[in-house]
Amino acid sequence: MRLSGFDYSRPMFYMVTLKRLPGRQALSAIVEPGLCEMNPTTRAFVNCIRNFHLGCKAIAPIECFSIMPDHIHLLIRIVEQIEAKLLSGGNPRPFANGATAAASGDLKSFTPFIPLRLEAIVGMLMQALEGRYAEVTGLHEEVFEASWHDWILMAEGQLAAFTRYIRENPRRAWLRQENRRYFSQVRRVSFARNS
Repeated sequence: MRLSGFDYSRPMFYMVTLKRLPGRQALSAIVEPGLCEMNPTTRAFVNCIRNFHLGCKAIAPIECFSIMPDHIHLLIRIVEQIEAKLLSGGNPRPFANGATAAASGDLKSFTPFIPLRLEAIVGMLMQALEGRYAEVTGLHEEVFEASWHDWILMAEGQLAAFTRYIRENPRRAWLRQENRRYFSQVRRVSFARNS
């Protein structure tokens, strides 16, 4: 669920996590501290993520991401979208011209630019990644869970913290993988009552 009442088309940073569906092949493999081994799917995903902004002008290039065996972390920055289009000629105009067109009654020639929300951007990215997955594996199936989650970066210092979190993710996964006994779940202990 997204944050209620928040405008997800606002130009800011969002940390997004896409989770792989159970039973799908691993997206990468953790082979040593801080290093993911790339397979053909990983390489296709890296190229897709790095070039995604070329087809989706609403975002800046995605430069911080991590492809883990069962999930992907991405730092997405929505850029300001202030242009609108005139149907006649298709020339971009400042959004303020929309008010002029509306005031003059010339609404047929004016189509306001509708900013893309994070949900639409992530949906397009998931489709692009699943298309690359199908090209590489020959399997035409969903790869990611429909429920993905996000963090909105609003506080000072969050950008650095989330960048570090994404970049350190493979190292933490390797530590967990190599030292399972230290990361096992602790069960709740109940003590008998003294009478």
